[in-house]
Formats: sequence, structure tokens, C-alpha cells
Amino acid sequence: MIASWTLGWTKSPAGLEKQALPVVQIAPSAPSIDAEKVQQMTQSLAALRQTVEQLTAGQAQMTRVIGRLETAVAELIVKIPEPPPQPPAAPGRKPTPVPQSSRAPVAPRQ
Repeated sequence: MIASWTLGWTKSPAGLEKQALPVVQIAPSAPSIDAEKVQQMTQSLAALRQTVEQLTAGQAQMTRVIGRLETAVAELIVKIPEPPPQPPAAPGRKPTPVPQSSRAPVAPRQ
């Protein structure tokens, strides 16, 4: 039963073997290639490739410099001595209160 089912999928429907399929034009013919434009694009791509390579090299150099700076900072932090413990703060003097006068302030004479 399975053999007949798979055989049905491999056979084409009756009468279609001899029919020709219509030709459909998908896109118009391609315009001719301008050699000068191709040369300009090739030069532009070469310049772009060179620029990308320079940027990549600069980025790699910057990565190395940043790594060296991070290492130097870590070495400096290790070399900084711990500050000695500070003695406990001496108790501060309390300000003495100024006695309040019962008189209102008097403006100075001129």
C-alpha cells in the first residue's frame, strides 16, 4: 500500500508530460557594464579596505596601550602604603555660653 502511495507522488498527472511550460521573462536584459565605473568601484573598495585595515591596527594598538596603563595603575595601587591608624580624636571643648543681658542692645553713638 505504501509503495502505491509513493508511486503516485512520482508520476506526473496524465496529459501533462507533453505540454510545454510558457517562458516567462523575469527581468529585462542587464545593461552593459561600464569598465570605467567598475575601475572606480574597484579603487574605492581598495581604499576602503586600506582604511579598515588602518583602523583595525589602530584599535589593536590602543588595546595594548590601555592594557599597559591598567597594569601600571594596578602596580601603583599595590605600592601605596596603608595609612597609619589615626589616634582617637581628642574631645573638643564645649563653647562657653555668653550670658544674656537683660538690656536691649544699644546703638553706638556717632
